[in-house]
Amino acid sequence: MTNVQVFRPWSGIALTAIVGLIALSILISDWQNLTAWAWSTFMVSLTWLGLVRPKLVVADEGVTVVNPVSRVQIGWHDIEELDTKYSLTIVTKDRRRFVSWAAPAPGRHHARTVRGAEFKGVGVAADNVKDGLIKAGESPRSLSGQAIAICRLRMIAFTRAGNIQGLAFSKRYDLVNLLVVVASFAAALLLSNG
Repeated sequence: MTNVQVFRPWSGIALTAIVGLIALSILISDWQNLTAWAWSTFMVSLTWLGLVRPKLVVADEGVTVVNPVSRVQIGWHDIEELDTKYSLTIVTKDRRRFVSWAAPAPGRHHARTVRGAEFKGVGVAADNVKDGLIKAGESPRSLSGQAIAICRLRMIAFTRAGNIQGLAFSKRYDLVNLLVVVASFAAALLLSNG
């Protein structure tokens, strides 16, 4: 992959850091307590899995959607549609849908504050902005809007270049991280009740 750009919201990293600091303060106050270690491991691993691990890896050849337990690699040539109804959703030509946890759409109140001037230079047709055919999820002030703008611009560049070979489709599950969360939760429950 060339010209790689990683899209990951900083808010998830900040929240995980706060949870990590809380867990660290619990461990410092009672470092010999195995229950505290188990609960701290569970809290940090759960927030890391849900908030830090999800990301979009955008390259000239395609995009990789990394979610808590899966990783999907899709070439630009295989993408039919990009949508932002609930989250950035990539629809392939064979109608498979892949949702990105890293780019959730904004809430319903955000739709009232969307302005046409926000969309200049982000790959949205001026007629769509003027006619009101854009979604609140496409606003550059939202995570899904930022992600879809990056993807659209790369997709346009891929199409114009014409000589770049797209990524081959692949999907794999990473269950080790989920196993750590489940095992730490089970250990915390056992130690709490024991």
